[in-house]
Amino acid sequence: SQDATRLLLEVVADKTGYPVEMLSLDMELEAGLGIDSIKRVQILSALQEKLPELAAVDANALAALNTLGEIVAFAEAGRTAPAIKPMTKVNGNTLSMQRLAVEIEPAPAPGLVTPGLLGNDVVWLAGGPPDLAAALSLALGKAGIAARAVAECPADARAVIVLSGLEPAGDASAYAALNEQAFRQVQACADAMAEGGRLLVTVQSTGGDFGLSGAGPNVWSAGIAALAKTAALEWPHASIRAIDIAAGTAETTAERLTVELLTGGSQLEVALDGEGRRLSPKAVLRPDPQAVSAAFPADGVLLVSGGARGVTAACLQALLSREPGKVAILGRTALRPEPEGLAGITGDADLKRARMQQAAAEGRKVTPQELGAEVRDILAIREIKANLDRLAATGADVRYFAVDVADAAAVSAVAEEIRTGFGQLRGLVHAAGVLADKEIRHKSLEQFRRVMTTKAGGLRNLLDATADDPLTHIVCFSSVAAWRGNIGQVDYAMANDVLNRVCRAERARRKTCLVKAIGWGPWAGGMVDAGLEAHFAAMGVGLIPLEEGARFFADAFQGLDGDAPELLYGGGLASFGISAEEPEDAHVFEARLHRDTHPWISSHMVRGKPVAPLAAAHDLALQAVRQWLPHAPAQSSATIHVEKGMVLEGFESGGDVFRIECRRTDARDRIAVRILCPDGAVAYRLELRLGEQTAAPAPAHLEVAPWPEGKAVYDGRLFHGPALHVIEQIDGLGEGGVAAVLRSCHPQAIGASAPIDLLDGGLQLAVLWGHEQLGKESLPTGIEALQLVRPWPPGQAVRCEAVLNTGGQLTSEWTLRFTDEAGAFLAVIEGLKMHVLPSPKGSPASPPVSQGVA
Repeated sequence: SQDATRLLLEVVADKTGYPVEMLSLDMELEAGLGIDSIKRVQILSALQEKLPELAAVDANALAALNTLGEIVAFAEAGRTAPAIKPMTKVNGNTLSMQRLAVEIEPAPAPGLVTPGLLGNDVVWLAGGPPDLAAALSLALGKAGIAARAVAECPADARAVIVLSGLEPAGDASAYAALNEQAFRQVQACADAMAEGGRLLVTVQSTGGDFGLSGAGPNVWSAGIAALAKTAALEWPHASIRAIDIAAGTAETTAERLTVELLTGGSQLEVALDGEGRRLSPKAVLRPDPQAVSAAFPADGVLLVSGGARGVTAACLQALLSREPGKVAILGRTALRPEPEGLAGITGDADLKRARMQQAAAEGRKVTPQELGAEVRDILAIREIKANLDRLAATGADVRYFAVDVADAAAVSAVAEEIRTGFGQLRGLVHAAGVLADKEIRHKSLEQFRRVMTTKAGGLRNLLDATADDPLTHIVCFSSVAAWRGNIGQVDYAMANDVLNRVCRAERARRKTCLVKAIGWGPWAGGMVDAGLEAHFAAMGVGLIPLEEGARFFADAFQGLDGDAPELLYGGGLASFGISAEEPEDAHVFEARLHRDTHPWISSHMVRGKPVAPLAAAHDLALQAVRQWLPHAPAQSSATIHVEKGMVLEGFESGGDVFRIECRRTDARDRIAVRILCPDGAVAYRLELRLGEQTAAPAPAHLEVAPWPEGKAVYDGRLFHGPALHVIEQIDGLGEGGVAAVLRSCHPQAIGASAPIDLLDGGLQLAVLWGHEQLGKESLPTGIEALQLVRPWPPGQAVRCEAVLNTGGQLTSEWTLRFTDEAGAFLAVIEGLKMHVLPSPKGSPASPPVSQGVA
């Protein structure tokens, strides 16, 4: 312990410049020493080098360290970081840069209950309109979930649905305030959630697409989703979700939310739009954008917040080297003369020693906090002056204005000063931002507000101040933290999420203005030393080289990077914020089947009882595995054994909850799944093989007799009701099988992996064959391999050939091939086993019919 303490103090002194004698273990990192998250990583990395027996540093725990004493305790504990996934490196430790555009895509519900929703504990409905909270409480109660509406979340709550994002608001300021309301609800129960939380769901109303359409002032509340994403990282044991729902009546909204909670599984971000669609945001690699015309007026002034320091200054220099012009830079630091006697002294540590000596000579005592603030101010002024000189050397006319962008009146006044004495404002670059890294449970409201008002509030002030200026360019510096969240940075993630979606709204409003929000990954240089670079590399995240990132900004500003309004840029961004920890070897999900959430099952009645189709069981199993292993290959093949089937005794009343158990097998690409009935009996056993499979040879051409013209299919031979009437046309039926055209009668697909009704339609063909050829009713009892080859085209007809392999009076075996209109395979079912259904007790067996088509 003494060695660890001594080494820690030496490392902190080296990294911060404070003399060892000024340090004590009870010093707070932020308030006492001004240490941010980057410094924390640097200190832990340096300490590990001196104590190599320590385990690898787990970056996810760093945000919880608040004092030097806690760092010592952390180091002594030797906590082990998650296993690191292998990665490809280029240029040393830097991963190749990626450019991703944020889009939204359809996301069918997996049919699984949100983990943590069902249980004996109360689900608290915090905030939101009282009528909606009451309607949601009632709807959840009907599903057997005890829910209670409260104005403020209880401190001991472990299952919470935050409805603050649905509060009525009239303008940008009121919508922006909803971010803080949601944060306060979550922070109220943060200790309980961190120690053993079960469920947290945030709900907002930003257009039912997380503000990606840029419609209306509600985009100013878009940060609520980033609150959930950060909570998911800080509380990995809890079930966390963010839902955006289009505005509707209290009853309609409550009904849609209830259905989503009962069928949406663990998907983190889900949007429910005004047209009944379920969507989810996605970052898509877009490496080759098409340039657009985006010339900046030669006599216009470019207004830049936070552009005199850090990477923003480098970005401006890259742009001005191409197009020297007028630039007005706003910064919080006033350019005061520095104290005398410091000329030639550089570096944080040397300046601190010099100022301590000066203070001692003057008989003054200074605290580490005072000393750090003074030296940071000196270094900031030096950096600003040097950068202004470099920018002016490009030939640009650069002026600096000391103003805090969080001060609306000051921003408005300086904008008018620029118009009067410098020129017409034609462009805006917003890069100002501050950090106050702490976990949700430890972050103060003052820290939250400071971060939010600088980044999100600063943008609102800048847009208000330039509302009447003919802007041609708006570019905002955002962060990948908004996309994935980031431990300790809930406020920063939320503020940047707001910024991203406000840029969308500005792009929709200003038709001729180039508007972009660039979500930067971490940059190389500056405070990022070799140890911190290695830390990011271990996370699978590459640092942005300064020149390359500056060039990307200049390209984006000039329209060379296309017109996508929201981008992510960096190395390995797909891994940012995602734990590299291997999932556990087993996981359990639940599915609740009820007429309110699965009305189409009413069309699958067997002997008078609703029964979930085999295709539905397969879909639930596959979706459970994909929720558990989200990075598993999209292709799959399944072996299915029907043990009892999923007979729904509570379909019309309280619903039937089935347990879906997933576990790894010795073959790592194979997952064993059991679906258990409410009474614990096994309904299905499945084995899923993940990855691309080899399709079997196409069956020989079927020799079938034509189906008689005008002969009905759904006339009693099949037990399927209207929701499953998918057989559009029978091409022929004979001893060798059936060929038909299938088409769904639902506007949106039933099932998330493949259309359940169309897969069931293939099985219906085998049932129909049994009626026509044997005069008996039959049901499927197993499948050797159900292989999904490619996504099914929505709304299109599908051809299915059901080929009889072997058959008798009691059993038959089949191969089914599903193809699209162009003849490409969509799915293959091999080894489908059909068994004749015994006649009900006390009733005569169905009389046989003659062989051939009846």
